Amino acid sequence: MNILGWMLQDFQVTVRAVDSGSPQLSSEVPIRVQVVDENDNAPFILYPLQNGTSPSNDLVPRGAETGYLVTKVVAVDRDSAQNSWLSYQLLKATEPGLFTVGAQNGEVTTLRPVSNRDSFKQNLIVVVRDNGHPPQSTSATLRILLVDGFSDPYLKSVALPKEETIEEEDPSLTMYLIICLAAISSIFLISVVAFIVIKLQKRENSSIPLKTSEIIVSYFFCLSTLLYFP
Repeated sequence: MNILGWMLQDFQVTVRAVDSGSPQLSSEVPIRVQVVDENDNAPFILYPLQNGTSPSNDLVPRGAETGYLVTKVVAVDRDSAQNSWLSYQLLKATEPGLFTVGAQNGEVTTLRPVSNRDSFKQNLIVVVRDNGHPPQSTSATLRILLVDGFSDPYLKSVALPKEETIEEEDPSLTMYLIICLAAISSIFLISVVAFIVIKLQKRENSSIPLKTSEIIVSYFFCLSTLLYFP
């Protein structure tokens, strides 16, 4: 019947009745069939999420004036036609008279200016009803926090949880890395110099030959003295 309702909402059939006499007599009558939607779906809340966890917090500054837009309840209905028309109503509030809900759009606004006497935490329960017979309904829970401003310490605690800390870079680690890189570069340079000296000694027959091992040992000793005993 659901498939038929989507394809044909209004159609007409003809019913013919025939008797068994001789001669047979018959009669026809047209019947108009109108398919109407059954209100079998309750409204579904899209925002704020109602998944069993604690509701999200909407922040309102204490300097908010009358008509300040706090949030909006968004809902849909899977039924069709007038059965899917939704209306919103504020069922319960921590501070009655502080907030109101638009009956047609679900917008939550302030009904009066926010004062310092109002509680920091405000809980609202909004009921969403469809237009079916009998009507179906569902509710949404909203949590609102009244803050002195958007630089309130509460915002800082939300932006950076206690478990998450940013570690500062250790300057001594940077110095050690520089020393290691300098040592590696120096060893590479010494290897190149030693290779060149060995090649030169093989090509030239000096009357006073250089001792390659002594040159390399002296160079290493001087370098280590500079690096580790500044």
